[in-house]
Amino acid sequence: MIIIDRFEGEIVVVEYEEKFYNIPRTWLPVGAKEGDLVAVTIAVDEEASARRREDMERQVNDLFE
Repeated sequence: MIIIDRFEGEIVVVEYEEKFYNIPRTWLPVGAKEGDLVAVTIAVDEEASARRREDMERQVNDLFE
């Protein structure tokens, strides 16, 4: 779990495993406050990743045509 330590304008200082990190305030749910514990889930967007790979491949191919 991530603990919200404090707010500094649009930046939030959070604690995770005894280390502190700055994250954008927009990443947190509305109403989150100092001391709250936040659950974070990270997932790969397979569809968006595939589109990005195709786009990058297209751009590289365009360079060599």
